[in-house]
Amino acid sequence: MSPTHDKHSSQGLLQAQVDLWHHALGFVKSVALRCATELRIPDIIQHHGGSMTPSELASKIGLHPSRLPHLRRLMRVLTVSGIFLVPEVASPDNEVSYGLTPTACLLASCDEVRSNLSPFLSLLLDSTFTAPFFGMHSWFLDEHSTSMFKKAHGLNFWEMAEQDDTYNQLINDVMVSDSTFSWISS
Repeated sequence: MSPTHDKHSSQGLLQAQVDLWHHALGFVKSVALRCATELRIPDIIQHHGGSMTPSELASKIGLHPSRLPHLRRLMRVLTVSGIFLVPEVASPDNEVSYGLTPTACLLASCDEVRSNLSPFLSLLLDSTFTAPFFGMHSWFLDEHSTSMFKKAHGLNFWEMAEQDDTYNQLINDVMVSDSTFSWISS
């Protein structure tokens, strides 16, 4: 046996494997949240009275019935992540329903918040914004590169906004959303 193997118990190595899986798949929560935001699930639930079953959601979103099991999985992931909650009151047909947590309210047009932070989430999870992180290793190795963003795109963040109208609009939406929220919360 190697000296390293002697230092680690089988149980410790199994836990280490779980930790690696947890880190490697941590992005799933973010992309699930992005999906829910793009499908406007927080808004749909809010406008439906604050609670909906997956069947009701699928119908309102316009999903094909074959997608219902996948929508249920998506909602479970986001419930475990603390984005949605399962109210104690069951639906008449005993199908689980999902409600909004305070976090989900920040992604919907909730009356209590009066500001929707979904543009901020859209920016943070946009491929233009996330791509630089996938090239982090090459940025570290390039001593002349000033930022990961510029290394990935050839432009800095603001130059990209100047040249890409869609990206610029997203940044403007984020600033309005964040400013409105900051003003309301102070």
